[in-house]
Amino acid sequence: QGRKAARYSLKKALLRLGPEGENFETYVARIFSAQGFEASNRLMLRGRCVEHEVDVLMDKGGERVMVECKFHNSLGTKSNIQCALYVYARFLDLKEKEGLVRPLLVTNTRFTSDVERYARCVGMEVLGWGVPHGQGLEQLATVHRIFPVTMLEMRRGDQVTLLAHKFITVDDVLARKRDLSTLLSKESAQDIERQAREVLGQ
Repeated sequence: QGRKAARYSLKKALLRLGPEGENFETYVARIFSAQGFEASNRLMLRGRCVEHEVDVLMDKGGERVMVECKFHNSLGTKSNIQCALYVYARFLDLKEKEGLVRPLLVTNTRFTSDVERYARCVGMEVLGWGVPHGQGLEQLATVHRIFPVTMLEMRRGDQVTLLAHKFITVDDVLARKRDLSTLLSKESAQDIERQAREVLGQ
């Protein structure tokens, strides 16, 4: 029961990173960094035909992977085939110029069955809630202990303030305690820090 509740709170916490997708893109880069990739956000890359802004570019051992993030504001929304086709077309334009080995499509929800079938067919990786089986976004977050700051209980105004100042993960709370104490009331800062230590088991 506790594990199920934790998974649900993670799912809701990812939604609260919105309404725009930028915080989710940063969060995804943090997850890949925890896996040993060099990950950079929002880079402009020149393709064979046009320029593209890539949500995350990751590199490990000379393998460069283009990551596109599809953020949804509601739990029931699935990433559809148009999204997958768009990502693969961008990958084809960038592939040679940028030396990319494969594309990866990431969402905070799920994919339609067409997306998963298409991805297998063209060699595109997908990462979402429960996808791939046993190695979905929620498993990676839990294994590497990279949790959204929005998992912590706080006033809405404090949440808005922290996200505006790029507190994206629970780790940021402990790494930037001085910033935390200048942005929030002493009481709020102490409570959020206490929760962060609990979540990270410190």
